Amino acid sequence: MRRLLHLTDTHIDADAAARFDGMDTRASFARTLAAARAEGAHGLVLGGDLSMDGSAASYRWLAAQLATLDLPWWAVPGNHDDPQAWPGTGGSAFGVLPRIVALSPWRLLLLSTRVAGEPGGLLGAAQLEWLGQALATAHAGYDLVVMHHPPLAVDSPWIDAMGLADAAGFWDCLARPHRVRAVICGHVHQVFERVRGPLRVLTTPSTCVQFLPRARRYATDPRAPAYRVLDLGDDGSLATRVARVGA
Repeated sequence: MRRLLHLTDTHIDADAAARFDGMDTRASFARTLAAARAEGAHGLVLGGDLSMDGSAASYRWLAAQLATLDLPWWAVPGNHDDPQAWPGTGGSAFGVLPRIVALSPWRLLLLSTRVAGEPGGLLGAAQLEWLGQALATAHAGYDLVVMHHPPLAVDSPWIDAMGLADAAGFWDCLARPHRVRAVICGHVHQVFERVRGPLRVLTTPSTCVQFLPRARRYATDPRAPAYRVLDLGDDGSLATRVARVGA
């Protein structure tokens, strides 16, 4: 079994005094990371919108927090991110996407849905072709797709208006035989789980401000910041839970 942590939508600002709807996102991330690291995981995935303003200063602060971890971590970008702003690394915090991370017998398929300057997401033809080829590659294990924007509506009209523009192309890739057990996303700042065919689409709440489920327009939810734990079984099973972190 491999235990994976998913933290997302951290929204760190260059200005340490900045607040997101009154919340100190640096403090909430630090608390959430401290709670998550006690889970005894094998790896951590950051699900995008690491930064609020795409600034080098926000990424410097995040890099310092992540440097304290004794486990590997990976990241996909969200619409607020600027991968090239990660100081001195040319975006290497996000790596060259798309890419595959091996957690044998599982593979993490990391995709970028970021479109510069746009709140909505797009995979694009090149990534969809890559995904189709990756899924067609024979292997005895199982796949977990990681990206920021979920590939379906979450029943909140204002959020769904800035969803994944080429979701149909994504599902076309998965219409062929594959080993995907789940798709894990951020972006929506709330718990959402839906079964589609043989796989599950999961979203994780933010490490800071939560959005009210099924809201027609922007509305926050008083629920606490959270992270998700995914236990990836050697037999392809996937057990998951969301853990809330109080002040």
